[in-house]
Amino acid sequence: MLVKVKEGCDVTTVIVFVSIFCSFIFICSSADATDYMIQSHEMNEDRTLGSSINFLCNVNAPLKAMNHKAYWLHEGRLIADLGNPSPLYPQFKHGYKDQSTIFLKIDPISMKDAGAYKCQINIIFNDVDSKELSQTHILVVMVPPKLKPFENTSISLSEGSSYSVKCELTDGLPPPEITWFKQAPTFDGDDDYGIPQENETLWIERATLEDGGIYTCMALNRAGNVRQSIVIKILHRPLLIDASPSPIHSGPGYTTVLFCIFYAAPNATVQWHFKGRIIQLVNVPNNRFQASIQKIEMMETYRYVLTITKMNITDFGTYECVARNKLGPNKDRKLIEVSAKPAMLKIISLSHNNTYSDRYTLEWSVASYSHLTSFHALIHLINGTKEIVYQNITIEPNNLRLPLYYSTITETKENYHQSAVITNLPESSKFSIQMMAVNKYGATDWTDVGYFQTVAGGRSSAVSSVLIACAALLMALLNK
Repeated sequence: MLVKVKEGCDVTTVIVFVSIFCSFIFICSSADATDYMIQSHEMNEDRTLGSSINFLCNVNAPLKAMNHKAYWLHEGRLIADLGNPSPLYPQFKHGYKDQSTIFLKIDPISMKDAGAYKCQINIIFNDVDSKELSQTHILVVMVPPKLKPFENTSISLSEGSSYSVKCELTDGLPPPEITWFKQAPTFDGDDDYGIPQENETLWIERATLEDGGIYTCMALNRAGNVRQSIVIKILHRPLLIDASPSPIHSGPGYTTVLFCIFYAAPNATVQWHFKGRIIQLVNVPNNRFQASIQKIEMMETYRYVLTITKMNITDFGTYECVARNKLGPNKDRKLIEVSAKPAMLKIISLSHNNTYSDRYTLEWSVASYSHLTSFHALIHLINGTKEIVYQNITIEPNNLRLPLYYSTITETKENYHQSAVITNLPESSKFSIQMMAVNKYGATDWTDVGYFQTVAGGRSSAVSSVLIACAALLMALLNK
């Protein structure tokens, strides 16, 4: 008679008791047999198609030194027997990572490899007793998105028309999300992304100029993303984006550069006009007028440049750039005045003379390409609500400091810096002042009105000016 003592009993040896009537054999397994377990964690892994993965099962015992059997199953189907030296499926590599761990490696991963993988380990104690351990891992095979190429990557639409384009998936797992982005043509050089549209199909209804731009379709899942773009042009008359500021100051003998920036689809041709007449830019020997075109980093936008070398007095006046495409000329006009007059005068400072209580030193600057002939200052004494002309002064351009020369893209000029002393100012009085500069070709406009006030006792005046907030234009205070 055979009696089995259940696992976990205290008997560690086999006891044989023989009596006259019967024989008893007590068998007890190892005391810690119930503690055998797989220590590694279950894995739920995402892997991209074509990559690899290692599944592990680690037992808290020296597995290789024990009597055992180990298997790997895929969706319940036996794919690896660690006791069989001949692999059942060559794409699966398996074996012992160390004394306690078995592994299964899949490289490369194919679509059919997705699913549940189970490691099964049977630890055999004797012919009767054994313990089965198992653990399941899940493999999700991911496929990066793929898109069907657009039939056309650039479309031209008339204003008011409608258009749709579909972003079609050809592959992707998990199912990708599709998003459309719009990159509009911006005129400050920055990208301007529109609000994302989460839909396979992009719809444009009753197209306007603002609908033009680069539209990008992006497909995204956990395996990656892919994108493709289509350029949508809205056909329209030329649109003037920017132009040279007016007036531009120059002088005889100097080089002057003018520019206009147009956005047009289809592309435009540009003519330059001077005083209402077209400037002939070709087939003219030694032509001082040269035109050029520069592409700007946005759709259908160009900078048109007119360069005039060795300016003479007949070149000063009003210029205009006129753009035209098959839909017509530009709507907006921009007249650019090229002037030989001085640029706007700027007041630098007004300071009280500490030695003489009635004297103030005024400093100003003005830019001019031609020699300045005079400065004019108009000072009013403010009495209540009335302003009385107190001094009307003409200042000769003497005491000029060394001119500062500099160049920009459009001009090279001289900055004149001069000072004058205003005297005989009554104490505790409020004044206003304006100023202009003159060269042989004309005068600047009067500066904006500035205000200042003298105080008693020879102290420095508390300069109060509306133009202090405007810096240079504030202190238009001049007198001898």
